Amino acid sequence: MSFAVVSEIEGYAELNEDERTSVVFTTNSGATTTTELRVPTTITQDSQSVRL
Repeated sequence: MSFAVVSEIEGYAELNEDERTSVVFTTNSGATTTTELRVPTTITQDSQSVRL
């Protein structure tokens, strides 16, 4: 499994407070699952990351 930093993925930006996106995960065998990631509205100025 590998992940890329958002700044390394062309055409995509960070999600901000109260935004959401759907993500499709695909295995090597072709099985897929879709999930929604949502950033909570409770982010403070001191927060640098949130658990999704």
